[in-house]
Amino acid sequence: MLNDEVLPFFEQHTLPIILRILTDRGAEFYGRVNKYVYQLYLALNDSKHCKTKVRPH
Repeated sequence: MLNDEVLPFFEQHTLPIILRILTDRGAEFYGRVNKYVYQLYLALNDSKHCKTKVRPH
């Protein structure tokens, strides 16, 4: 979704680069840069990964 919709929208409207992305704590957003495409994207674009906070039930 990021590559297919979000980034093209930013480019089309000449918006600044994405500095920070907020995600939940899903496993798909964590890992080594060389193993996970998401982490690689953040590293290449100097974007910060912010995570939601865990709240007790």
